[in-house]
Amino acid sequence: MEKVAQDLCFIAAHYHCLDACCPATQSAEEVAANAEAALPAEPPAGAAGACVLAVRLPDGSRVERRFPPGTPLASVRHLCIARQAEAARGRAFSLSTGMPGTY
Repeated sequence: MEKVAQDLCFIAAHYHCLDACCPATQSAEEVAANAEAALPAEPPAGAAGACVLAVRLPDGSRVERRFPPGTPLASVRHLCIARQAEAARGRAFSLSTGMPGTY
């Protein structure tokens, strides 16, 4: 868990949503569809080693999804792009933890 928190802090400080999944020539719908397609298959509930992640989006909505072990953190960005229209339109965003004292 500590490694995940460190990775999130690094991304929050250094990485925004401009990568191969959202080129400027695509519509927001195409970008969201590509981001969704880039997500790994979701493991079944209770699967050994699966990580359950909850993300609070800027509009206040909450997205929860399971990821298989070894999934790269970039998949969390793809989840956000797939589920948040503003991110799919190219609005920069960062990931950060909600752990106390790390805001």
